[in-house]
Amino acid sequence: MGLRGSYTIRFGWGAVAVKVWLRIILALSIGTCSLAARPDEASDLLDRGNVLAREGKYQDALDATQRGCELRRQALGDDHEATHRCRTDLARRFVELRRPAEGEIEAQRSATRLTELRGASDPGTLEARQILAVCAFLLGRYGDAERIASDVYEARRAALGSDHADTLSSLNTMAAALQERGEYRQARDLFLRLSEAYEATRGPTDRATLVARNNLAASHFLLGEYASAEVLYAQVHVGRVATLGPRHPSTLAVMTSLADAKLGRGRSVDALDHVLALDADYSQVFGEKHPETLRHRDLLARIYVDIGRFDQAALISKAVVVTSVSELGPAHPSTIRYTVNLGRSLYYLRDYANALNAYEAAAVTAPSALGQKHPVTLQVHSGRAYCHLRLEQHELALATFGQALEASEGVLAETHPNRLAYRNGLHEAQFALGNRELALRGMESTLEQAREVFGARNERVFPYLGTLANYLLVEGRRDRAEHLLEQYLAIAEATRAEGFLGAEFRQGRLAVASEGDEWGLGLKALVELRIARGDLVGALRVSELLKARTLGEAMDLRSRAVAAGLSKQDVDDLSEQLRRLESLESAAAGLTPGSVAAIANAGARQEAERAAHRVAAKSGRAEVSVTREGIARDAVFVSFIVNRDRAAALVMRRSGPVKGFVLGALPGLAGTIDAYRRWIASQIPERERVWRLPDGSYRWSLAQPQGARRVPDISEMTDELSRRLIAPLAAELRSVRAWQLSPDGSLALIPFEALTLDGTPVIARHDVTYVQSLDVLAKQRQRAREGPVPEGLLAVAAGEGTNLPALPGANAEIDAVAKAHAGQRTVLLKGAGATESAIRALASRGELSRFRYLHFAAHGFLSTTHPQLSAIVLAGDGRSSESDGYLSAAEWPSLRLRSELAVISSCDSGAGRIVSGEGVLGLPYALTVAGNRRTVLSLWEVNDRASAEFMPAFHRRLRAGLDPGRALAETKRQFARSGSPWRDPRHWAPFVLYGG
Repeated sequence: MGLRGSYTIRFGWGAVAVKVWLRIILALSIGTCSLAARPDEASDLLDRGNVLAREGKYQDALDATQRGCELRRQALGDDHEATHRCRTDLARRFVELRRPAEGEIEAQRSATRLTELRGASDPGTLEARQILAVCAFLLGRYGDAERIASDVYEARRAALGSDHADTLSSLNTMAAALQERGEYRQARDLFLRLSEAYEATRGPTDRATLVARNNLAASHFLLGEYASAEVLYAQVHVGRVATLGPRHPSTLAVMTSLADAKLGRGRSVDALDHVLALDADYSQVFGEKHPETLRHRDLLARIYVDIGRFDQAALISKAVVVTSVSELGPAHPSTIRYTVNLGRSLYYLRDYANALNAYEAAAVTAPSALGQKHPVTLQVHSGRAYCHLRLEQHELALATFGQALEASEGVLAETHPNRLAYRNGLHEAQFALGNRELALRGMESTLEQAREVFGARNERVFPYLGTLANYLLVEGRRDRAEHLLEQYLAIAEATRAEGFLGAEFRQGRLAVASEGDEWGLGLKALVELRIARGDLVGALRVSELLKARTLGEAMDLRSRAVAAGLSKQDVDDLSEQLRRLESLESAAAGLTPGSVAAIANAGARQEAERAAHRVAAKSGRAEVSVTREGIARDAVFVSFIVNRDRAAALVMRRSGPVKGFVLGALPGLAGTIDAYRRWIASQIPERERVWRLPDGSYRWSLAQPQGARRVPDISEMTDELSRRLIAPLAAELRSVRAWQLSPDGSLALIPFEALTLDGTPVIARHDVTYVQSLDVLAKQRQRAREGPVPEGLLAVAAGEGTNLPALPGANAEIDAVAKAHAGQRTVLLKGAGATESAIRALASRGELSRFRYLHFAAHGFLSTTHPQLSAIVLAGDGRSSESDGYLSAAEWPSLRLRSELAVISSCDSGAGRIVSGEGVLGLPYALTVAGNRRTVLSLWEVNDRASAEFMPAFHRRLRAGLDPGRALAETKRQFARSGSPWRDPRHWAPFVLYGG
């Protein structure tokens, strides 16, 4: 919904004859000693300023010009004609530095006095007024800029002719002002004329020709003609590199415009490559607060929106808006654009209230600053309309979309992407207000136009496919809806298969593809449709495409490389790039989004991933498996699919038919799960404030929500979750002891064994383990067949030597665990010896991969914002930044494990950020990538003494030969049935086992 593009304002340098004439005037004016002593020095400084400006060294150019002007003022006086002409040069330097307010003061003084001395049509007067027009343009006063430039143009045309360089310079400013006022077609025609005139008189690589062609490209861009814009920007870029060099400000500016055109065509990967590669140069050449740097960062935020990283986009957009308000003012057109793009980021985060606030703020200034029909003003109105739509203010939405369409008629082409979005929103509002058939016909038409504009297999058609599929389902037209979602799936998979896609792209795009965006459905709806139609194998295949994709690809990356016969050098190169990537991801978590360091880090990660991809591509494409060979022979596998507040389940054994269940609507599911976790984990449950809302959902809140009643105890929530999630599957689950569950979304944060089946706690009769997906389960079983199982135990107690409270039971816990494994090779690390350096030393000697069991009794650090920062807290030894004591999720994959089981006996080690299409990111993900097969983690804070009793009991069962899943379930049952203080679920339920 954001306007993009940039163009260059050419104000002319003043004819060379003017400079010669100026020197003559100076020579004739010699009449004082001070002038006789310094004219050559002043002229040399002014000439030096012009040379530096042409080299792009604008600050140095300003310094030289200011010194030259001061010498001239001292020599001739403050009111001398030559002094005022010097002020024109000084104004030009301020413009080059994008300091138009200061430039306007100098240009106004020069223009006023030169008009009095030489007349309005004097070349020097016209040059000062031309710069005055440029200053008005840069200050966002486009009407003033057009008026002044038009007067100068007419005067120059009469005196110099239509094709003179100075005349064309004024025409360029006129066209740019028209463009900013939304008169795109008129501006395009003027820029085309300029481009042809300059090319004919000066050649294709002349600076003026490149400026005109750049501005013509911007016109095409703003008209939605992205292919034409990209071609022209590429031509300008080649010319500027050849004539100015790759780091010249004008070259950098056109590179950003070229990236914007690529984004407009849906080529987000290429656009991000450009932006990340340029950012360091932008900071060095322009500075952090320069308008060009802000434009560059705004583009980065829009790319993040395009790939589904809405949180990062919003953070960057906020920073850009704050700086723009400070530097340019709230009513500046650029500030308005950035505010609109901030609203768009917040909208996709489903923060509709704050998105509406952003659009309302832009609505205050946009009409007066830009005009009622300006495309940015139209975007403000359409953004408000979409917020009204999501807030169910349908009549307001309908009226606002209608106004946007009416105002944009004749301004934007019928197939402009913005008009497509306005029409789609209008049809949504019509549907909500009861005009359903009319709305559906309109959505079908808009979808076809989107296919024509973007291409039938471009991701930009997702919103139109999803919206139409959504409303077709409401109308009960399932076949057509399913057909559209199958097209959606084909596009998503084709995009994923295209060359290189970094992890941010894969995860962000999969999240949007899984659950859709705010315009419509995602592919999880296709799972439910196929279940309803009875195509359960098809439903399973789609569900596996939407679960733990990045994890599955990472798990078999090295193994595919070896299996494909890649050379040792290639495999080593791949491992090195992956280690580099993991280190960069760890560092990225601590950086501010949008900062120079964060963007440099993102560029380095992009390059590391690309290097890894070049090697990995030789081993073939990673395939998603739907084989059931990973399912244990005596187990039942359940794959849950959560689509916002709806759920479905696929149930199967190792052989036999797949069973499908549509579990239906679960209002406020994420909030209900959060309330349940808070309550079951609470040390004082009677003080918890959980409420049941009128829609049947639950919420934890200190204040009573409107219409809610307080829930007396946790059993009500347990019964409700059991009724909705387990009871529908009872016939398939009741007779099977071992359950292998693949949760989805917020379901990954609750222990199913604490729920009930037939009124009895699940843990009483069933062994429950978890896995990210069927594909991951199969890959884990494959790992078990890769070489002999190692032996031995590494046990680590890090309750001392950290900056966190001591864990008195940690040492006793690992001593008891070691005792359970008596007779096996055992390494114990305790207290000050339990350092990250000690773990890394074991890894460097190859010993870490020779332990069958890893056990950590330590504090955990959980970051739901940056899951790669989630860590086991060990003792720091201060040797290096890599030995800070926080063994994070980003660092684990580089340590290379072959363990059958890792136990992380710390708080919240199984929690983390939930990413749709990936599951819980954090320690479970990292340990699996590192090579570990099964992991025992905790879902909430663990009592130190309870853990010190629980874990040795668990390990004794392991030593007795029980499978880890059975051993964990038996230990839980022991605690649940005991008369000890640890029988409450908050002590035994948090421990869950991931892996098969």
